[in-house]
Amino acid sequence: MLYNTLSERNKLNIIMSDIAIARLIIKQEVVRKAIHISGIVTVILANINYELTFIALSGVTLLYIVSEAMRLKNIPVPLIHYVTKLAGRGDMTNQIAAGPITLSMGILLTLAIFPYQIASLAIVALTLGDGFASLIGRPFGVRRPRFLLGKSLEGSLACFLVVLIASFLLASYYGLSFLPALPLALVIALTTTVVEVMPLKSFDNLAIPLAVGGITFLFLTLI
Repeated sequence: MLYNTLSERNKLNIIMSDIAIARLIIKQEVVRKAIHISGIVTVILANINYELTFIALSGVTLLYIVSEAMRLKNIPVPLIHYVTKLAGRGDMTNQIAAGPITLSMGILLTLAIFPYQIASLAIVALTLGDGFASLIGRPFGVRRPRFLLGKSLEGSLACFLVVLIASFLLASYYGLSFLPALPLALVIALTTTVVEVMPLKSFDNLAIPLAVGGITFLFLTLI
């Protein structure tokens, strides 16, 4: 009887431990992707003042790189170190948290290469698509078919649908009629989803906006 009681307690402790770990993972993912999705603000700021936004984002990126280098030498920058610790995946003690760097670099390159309207579509695809893919896929993803290379079907569908709706609304706002806007949104959503599925880790922050920007530029050139 005592053995059964102890066994049940051990099982309960294991379950409670698993729940606590799951909550921590979800909290970290929500923080990470909240930061990721907030990158959409650059679309608004760049529309107000393109050059100032580019300079400011470049400065923030440089500050983050310096703070990460200092952290690796055990000289943490208080606020940035706290955010990195809160949002990081796994043990970041001996490695740079590359996600914010590749995210800002992806946005900067997109703003530098493409006209504003194309760049804004690409940045929206990056911030919302990749963000919602993780927010839905990690806590709720169950189906993981082989063709998604380990990613969940739920996350990929969330990515596709969010980007499809956002791209269509933004393209329509920019003056495209229904027929060009809908096919363009479908192409952007499909491109974002395909690139997001690839095993690129944080480098999808570079690949997604550049791929979407290139495809969008080609599409608008041909219509």
